[in-house]
Amino acid sequence: MIVYRSLVLRRLAYCVLTKKVAKKKNCFFFFLNSSGRKFSSICVENLRNIGISAHIDAGKTTLTERILYYTGKIKSIHEVRGSDGVGATMDSMDLEREKGITIQSAATNCNWEFNNKKFTINIIDTPGHVDFTIEVERSLRVLDAAVLVICAVSGVQSQTLTVNRQMNRYSIPRILFINKLDRDGANVERTLSMIENKLNLNTLLLQMPIGIEQKLKGVYDLISRKCYLFKGPNGALVEEVKDTEVILNDPSFSHETMEMLRTRIFEKLADIDDEFAEIYLNQEIKNIKNEDVYAAIRKCTIKNMIVPICLGSAKNNIGVQILLNYVCKFLPSPNEISSYGYVYNEGGGDHHDKKEEVIDSGSSNTQIRSKNKKRIELHCDSSLPMVGFLFKIQEDSMYGQMSYFRIYQGKIKKKDMITNMITNKKEVIKKIMKMHSNMAHEVIEAYAGDIVAINGISGTTGTTYTNGICSNLHLLNIHVPKPVISVAVDIEKKGDVTKLTKALNRFVKEDPTFHVKTDEQTKEIIFEGIGELQLEIYKERLKREFNINVNLKNPKINFKETITKPYECTYTYKKQKGGAGLYAHVHAIFETVSDDYNETTYCTFVNEVIGNDLPKNFILSIEKAFKEQIEKGYLNSSEIINMKMRLIGGKTHEVDSNDLAFKKATINLIKENYQNFSPVLLEPIMLVEIISHYEHQSKILTSITKRKGLVTNILSQMNMVHIHADIPLKHMFNYINEIRAITQGQGTYTMEFSRYEQVSKTDLDDILKKRREEK
Repeated sequence: MIVYRSLVLRRLAYCVLTKKVAKKKNCFFFFLNSSGRKFSSICVENLRNIGISAHIDAGKTTLTERILYYTGKIKSIHEVRGSDGVGATMDSMDLEREKGITIQSAATNCNWEFNNKKFTINIIDTPGHVDFTIEVERSLRVLDAAVLVICAVSGVQSQTLTVNRQMNRYSIPRILFINKLDRDGANVERTLSMIENKLNLNTLLLQMPIGIEQKLKGVYDLISRKCYLFKGPNGALVEEVKDTEVILNDPSFSHETMEMLRTRIFEKLADIDDEFAEIYLNQEIKNIKNEDVYAAIRKCTIKNMIVPICLGSAKNNIGVQILLNYVCKFLPSPNEISSYGYVYNEGGGDHHDKKEEVIDSGSSNTQIRSKNKKRIELHCDSSLPMVGFLFKIQEDSMYGQMSYFRIYQGKIKKKDMITNMITNKKEVIKKIMKMHSNMAHEVIEAYAGDIVAINGISGTTGTTYTNGICSNLHLLNIHVPKPVISVAVDIEKKGDVTKLTKALNRFVKEDPTFHVKTDEQTKEIIFEGIGELQLEIYKERLKREFNINVNLKNPKINFKETITKPYECTYTYKKQKGGAGLYAHVHAIFETVSDDYNETTYCTFVNEVIGNDLPKNFILSIEKAFKEQIEKGYLNSSEIINMKMRLIGGKTHEVDSNDLAFKKATINLIKENYQNFSPVLLEPIMLVEIISHYEHQSKILTSITKRKGLVTNILSQMNMVHIHADIPLKHMFNYINEIRAITQGQGTYTMEFSRYEQVSKTDLDDILKKRREEK
């Protein structure tokens, strides 16, 4: 029997540490508290930065709770919806514990001993609800690897697809953990089929369950041929049992089947890895060393050529310790992942250089796409100049703004001056902290590869920081989904306006998907976000955290506008009635940025003026006016996307031309020619998943048709049915009440943004008519 015990932090003398640890290459240390008496050494090769993500209720927070318990980070286990009312460690907000869902991502760290090596694992537990998808997005942006949790009963669900796409966007190596094998209806084979078909992943099943549903006892490792049983308090004791003993006691456990699955692992590895193929072809299977198999799996996992799968039940304490072994064995350390920065050299060109500016009205960070961009490889080396990335901001009652920070290169220490690459201003690090949910432990230094929280810097989400040596360097920004829903807000007490402004400024800074604006006509405050739940949560947080009561009105759709036809046009603005006049002539071509408006959700401005026909300050005025115009189109006053303005030329008057004249000329150029661009209105289409008893299927399908939806998939599981459909968001309001009515309160549904589609002519007429009536 092998027993995995939690690690105990050892006290070491400072002088011994500095002599024996600090000099080691790629090793670093940090203090666990400000006294400097207790600290731990970490080797970057033994560091893992992972995220745990899943569809809501797949068990990711429960899994994280077990990981923290088995690694000794916490002393007792608390359930997400436990009867003790404490709630899971990583769900620190009262709202999270009351609702039983994760709202904000939370960071922690723990230690795990594997193969006589001590590993440090930084973990970010992310929400499973689509309304909080930005928390997953920004976490995956800075992580090196992930564990994707999938329910063995429900299989691949809507948010599973979203999270998998997010992992693909950032090329995240991952392990799949098929959870809830103890539940009635759990089926490994069916879940594997859904993973292969829906997620399009090249998977490698490394385990089989010993028993299933209520008879689940443990897992069988196909490579080592070891059976693992989990015993003792909370499954903390892991017992290795010979497979022959299990086979004798469990007739359904077929030795032949296990050997066939083991051979399949070797065959799949040989197909994608040349080194292992040579071993496989030149040796008998019985002579292939496990170490060679593990090495091939690790290499292929890090290269995203394969995704290992392990099994278990987090709630029943089965399989978690083996998952931790896999995290250490197969997932990469920070120095095994390629990271890049981009240097944008705005100088050095001439008037013939084309510069395309990407203008995103929903983002404060304008990106320049220029041929003067240079890619720089970063190295996880603490001796090099520091480069870090601020990926999350959170307000703390004790420390103020906490900036979550990934160090890609170099190191930071308390009182360091670091440079904000957006403002180009130096900022002082006041405190550096390692986070454990909502608890902070101050440290003195942090090194390349680590994830920490910093107090003292004031950057926004997506800001790159350097030590000042790296000039004009920016890391790849976070993909921020656009809001698709908006609601008008009523304040119960007018005297709370100032307090409300302060609170909303904080929320907007923390959450890039939450927007606040004032309607120009009604003067109402408008909340914009990803979904109704997100906006309801902010309403509740205003009440709890700031004692501000607000009411949310009926939600509205965030439509978009785009153009479908290129058009060349000119406009001359003249105002000459005595005294100083105004004169500007603008010549431009308007066209789409790309053929896919779902990929190109921004607009671009391209200066193609040759020579000195227009002074630079007038070109900047034209560009500024263009930026303002795309915020509100002339079809439905919706934001314009996927439109490019190519400035061809212009004319000036030696006396009457100025910035105001060119701004007005540009505004009128777009306004008077907009219909010539053949504009169309775009609406958000939602991917909806409905789960109910099979007897309600026909009524559900009727309700989808009534809401102009299109069924894309129907999956039957025992006596349950999973229906996937694409439905316009404008038809989804109050759908929960209809689902509850037709399923007798037993049906549930989830939805996530899928794409934008062109509104039909009939619907467009109705939308425009309704808008006129509202005015």
